[in-house]
Amino acid sequence: MSPFHTACGIIDIICHSYEGYFSHSIGSLQDGIAEAVNRICVKYGRKVMTCPKDYEARAQLAMCSFLSITHLYDCGRAFAGNIHVTEHVLSAYFDIAHGAGIAIVSLARFRYVLSDKTAHRFLEGRAD
Repeated sequence: MSPFHTACGIIDIICHSYEGYFSHSIGSLQDGIAEAVNRICVKYGRKVMTCPKDYEARAQLAMCSFLSITHLYDCGRAFAGNIHVTEHVLSAYFDIAHGAGIAIVSLARFRYVLSDKTAHRFLEGRAD
């Protein structure tokens, strides 16, 4: 898989986790899972981008992908999945990769949701 498409996949995984994470619903366990997935994606995403044949990195990302598509971190909370819905329109019109569209839409979404009330969510969800 090309580095571009690998990066697009990683962005898509992360997006699935933060769509529920930035909902207004409480979910401590769900938040913890989402934060762990984000940290793993950043850690192993960096590794796989520098060493594409790193089996452990690919395996960790595959597990995150599985958790991501199950929407486990959305269970019991209001789903705020508007990022994916919006992106599907972009990729249909502009023929761009899904993950690239997700990155574009996510930046706009982050600007929209960032406030004094939500700033702590960005800090808690960060991947050092």
